[in-house]
Amino acid sequence: MERFMLSRKLAFWPILISLVLLSLVVLSLARAQEAQRAPDAEIPPSALTHVNENYKKNVRPIFAQKCFNCHSSLGHKPWYAKIPGPKWLIEKDIKEARADLDMSQDFPFLGKGTPTDYLDVLEDAVKDGSMPPFRYRALHWDSKLNDSEIKTIQEWIKTSRKELQ
Repeated sequence: MERFMLSRKLAFWPILISLVLLSLVVLSLARAQEAQRAPDAEIPPSALTHVNENYKKNVRPIFAQKCFNCHSSLGHKPWYAKIPGPKWLIEKDIKEARADLDMSQDFPFLGKGTPTDYLDVLEDAVKDGSMPPFRYRALHWDSKLNDSEIKTIQEWIKTSRKELQ
């Protein structure tokens, strides 16, 4: 009888610990989701529509040529993407790129941020020339943005910021 009572007491603790951990996970996910939506929750849909129209007209053609291979489901993989070593690296890079910033469905982009977050990311990448990464540019010589493309993107970012405020 004593052994039965001891086993019942011991069985209680894993259940309690599991419930506490599950509660913490649910709370943290709810907070993360709320924090992600909060900054841009008050952007009028008409502003997003106008920004997207300007994006499609002026910036999307540049991104389609320079960025979609990694940041969109609409990109094309090169012939060497079928070779086992490069294939793994390319698939890993594309998966990471699209998780951060997916341009498949125009603006606002899909991924981990809000519309203003994406403008910040794009502005930083254009300013410091970090995109595309060097190993991509080494095999795709025409992938770097030229001065005219940089100017077009920067102007779109500037006007979009004003419209989204």
